[in-house]
Amino acid sequence: SRSHARAVRIQETVKITELLSRLGYYVKADDPSEQQFKCDLHGGHDAKPSARVYPLTNSWFCWGCGKPRG
Repeated sequence: SRSHARAVRIQETVKITELLSRLGYYVKADDPSEQQFKCDLHGGHDAKPSARVYPLTNSWFCWGCGKPRG
């Protein structure tokens, strides 16, 4: 579908670490390794990091939400 193709184009163009950083999540945009960060997108306010970002695949996963993103 057109919306899926648009989402793929965005994912190929925008770095996930840069996007999360601009949204206020503490990640190092220039670090290619996996990084953990506190995710509040599932409605909680975590005391410890609940999500991990994977810069090499431009994706992330939150254990609080239980859903992959990317």
